[in-house]
Amino acid sequence: MKYSTMYCNKGVIVRLRQALDTLVIIPVLLILSVPLLTSYDIGSQSLADTMWSNIFGRLSSGNIQSVILSFTAICCILIFILIYGTYITRKNCTLIIIRVGCRAFWAVSEIMWLMVYALLYSVILSGMNIWICTKSIGDVVVDKEAFLTAILIAGILFSAIFFFTLIVNWITLKVGIAISIMIVFAFILVLEIIGILYFDQAVDMVLNPMCLNYKMIQNSSYMILKTLVNGLYIICAAIILLRSLKRTDIVV
Repeated sequence: MKYSTMYCNKGVIVRLRQALDTLVIIPVLLILSVPLLTSYDIGSQSLADTMWSNIFGRLSSGNIQSVILSFTAICCILIFILIYGTYITRKNCTLIIIRVGCRAFWAVSEIMWLMVYALLYSVILSGMNIWICTKSIGDVVVDKEAFLTAILIAGILFSAIFFFTLIVNWITLKVGIAISIMIVFAFILVLEIIGILYFDQAVDMVLNPMCLNYKMIQNSSYMILKTLVNGLYIICAAIILLRSLKRTDIVV
């Protein structure tokens, strides 16, 4: 009983430390937002527009409402990947499971915990973005558009962060963390380029996780379709990772 209690307490401490790792995004976002915080010509923008622009870059050509993920968002995604890229497939890409009766149950549990950390990270990131934007503009008007924008930003970041981190954990099983991060980073850049080339097309806005359009806030159909597609991507990535984990050699 005493050993079981100590093991349980140790597990709680480990989970807490892993959750605290998400706080690293606070100083990072502050540094990336220095241009916004020191700008003097942004007072005329709405809170919703400022929040979106600070995380997602706005194209200067074509439809002014067309946007793609900016350098800030890519950095935020990569930071989470660097922290949790070996969360499941840790210790030299070899899965270590000790005294686990059901490997599938363990894998599902770890994927769920990874989802919790991704959600916590996204909420912190979105909350910091709101605080930074309210400091950078004059009169703050929290209207329906600002509320929907904050929710949409958090949802978009969560789905992208969770999806790409699952992919990194899966590739790490095959080739190691360094190569897997390079592969996923190249994949993100390709999606980014496609998002730029076809930024105003409905198919690209819905299917490409790295192409986003401000029109989704005014059009609930785009928002719903984007959410469903991103959810499908996450489910597929989780299933692929789970199947790979079930076939991975166990070192006891």
